[in-house]
Amino acid sequence: MQAIMANSRKVFLAADSTKFERKPMVRMANIKEIDDFFTDSWPPEAMIQIMKEAGVVIHVAGTDEENLSQAK
Repeated sequence: MQAIMANSRKVFLAADSTKFERKPMVRMANIKEIDDFFTDSWPPEAMIQIMKEAGVVIHVAGTDEENLSQAK
């Protein structure tokens, strides 16, 4: 996975809201390695802040274009 990410122009992460409070079984990457995060609802404020600081753009299904870059 690290080799694929290292050779990618952009790295996307997709997760539905049921994953926000779960502990991961495996660590795939540091949040700073993610460019865009796609999900079905807004994550908790603490997670939004972490993503904002890392430069991750949050995309939430069903929101308008203005909200897509809230975390940028």
